[in-house]
Amino acid sequence: MNRPRRALLLDTETTGTDPQKDRIIEIAVCLYDLALGSPIAVFSALARSETNAAEHVNGISVALLSQAFEQERVWVGVCDLMAHADVILAHKASFDKSFVEADAGFQEMWKSEPKALPWICTHSHITWPGVEAGAKTSNNLTSLALSYGVGVLSAHRALIDVDTLARVLTRLKERGTDLLSARWCCNGPAREAPSSRLLREQGLGQGRWLLLGANFKTVDERLHSR
Repeated sequence: MNRPRRALLLDTETTGTDPQKDRIIEIAVCLYDLALGSPIAVFSALARSETNAAEHVNGISVALLSQAFEQERVWVGVCDLMAHADVILAHKASFDKSFVEADAGFQEMWKSEPKALPWICTHSHITWPGVEAGAKTSNNLTSLALSYGVGVLSAHRALIDVDTLARVLTRLKERGTDLLSARWCCNGPAREAPSSRLLREQGLGQGRWLLLGANFKTVDERLHSR
């Protein structure tokens, strides 16, 4: 089975929490090479909207959104990179996945694409080196990044969060983690990373990626070991 080589790192900002009533107002994607540990291409854009009930969270004003691209144009850039990916990675992916798949612009743009990409949640589906499964460190992307010594400019903007996740993966690669040699653990012993087809069959919420690093330690572990 072929292992996923290219991952699409994805994050969204929305007007609320209900994908049936609210909408995406910002999306960022990064096509990331897992073998080389480096981004290949990045796309980010605001999507036009007349309202934003979540402005207090994401800080995106309606005045700014009035100058943004139309929703349909945004999906052209997103789907162009998505078509070159083997898998989608997002932190707390069920939220982003529900909004992306409910968006009429995405449905229209992606309907001609033959492949349905699997989604992997970097919060629920990955056991990070040096971080215990379920630990509070992995709950928040900022906390996860800081534990690896990766600086964070701010939070709750899509491009910044995607860039943070990319730099976390690159830091792991630099410290000896083979991102392609992850193991997929699902109610039993860890085994080789599955093909995209098997990931789809497993479904969101089942199993975990085990990223294996040689003698890898988080910042907290290094401090305590001194």
